[in-house]
Amino acid sequence: QSGVPAQCGMYVCLKDIPESEWQRLANDHLDIVWLMGIWQVGQLGIQENKDNIDLWKGDVPDVTKDDAIGSPYSISDYTINSDIGSLEDLVQVRATMKRFGMRLMVDFVPNHSAKDAKWLQTHPEIYLRRPEGDKSTNEWWEHINGMELAHGRSPFDDLWKDTLQLNYWSPKTITLMTDLLVEVAQHVDAIRCDMAMLILNDVWQRSWGGQMQGLGLSRPSEEFWGRAIGEVKRRLPETIFVAEAYDYGITETPEKQLLVQLGFDYVYDKDVLDNLERGLDDTRGYIQWRGGDYPHHTAH
Repeated sequence: QSGVPAQCGMYVCLKDIPESEWQRLANDHLDIVWLMGIWQVGQLGIQENKDNIDLWKGDVPDVTKDDAIGSPYSISDYTINSDIGSLEDLVQVRATMKRFGMRLMVDFVPNHSAKDAKWLQTHPEIYLRRPEGDKSTNEWWEHINGMELAHGRSPFDDLWKDTLQLNYWSPKTITLMTDLLVEVAQHVDAIRCDMAMLILNDVWQRSWGGQMQGLGLSRPSEEFWGRAIGEVKRRLPETIFVAEAYDYGITETPEKQLLVQLGFDYVYDKDVLDNLERGLDDTRGYIQWRGGDYPHHTAH
């Protein structure tokens, strides 16, 4: 669409984005650009989508197998997606953005990984295995590499079958994911954390408490986000953290406010816009109910 030739297969390479595009964004007064889909995605999930492409024909009649390119939230490795470039290209893009007064934001997906993620080979202990005698629905689980592993899910109806659930009551998971977050932060200015409330201890217990009991695992003494964000900001204090988050009503402090208390600079809060549509009185009431400086930490 921009007239730039596709040098990375069917895509324009990161390094080939013309400066005129960054200038256009800067002219629109953007100060942060979120590059979704920057990381390597799982090939197994892509193939499963291709094999089941007819499932989407009801909504997208002209969909083809070539349209199945994988979910940016089914990550197999925090390396740059080879379809669009390399880490060196990202470094170059970030430097270019900085010259135009903009910062770079990327995704971090804490709750789950692709089903063919590299950690399944190097750190299989970080995944949630089905305990013996577990009576939960078989739909939650899949046999992979001789293990029965959970799909990523929420406490409610969300089930992401192209992913595997990480186990946040395992100290090894907490350590590995903290280290990954620090590594990601070294190359960007801001990090959007996908479905950040899912790994809060109370939410996790609602989702997987029975399985934790079956595995003999105990609730961590601290929240992952307090530890992980603290570790990043100790080294890179200017890093901005944005939480995709929704209030489930599970935690004593509402989930979004708790995430702010744990170190997030901004959280999703569409409620502000919903209240604005109803009128200023509703908006004032919502802001008063939230209280404190919470509204200053919302993205909407």
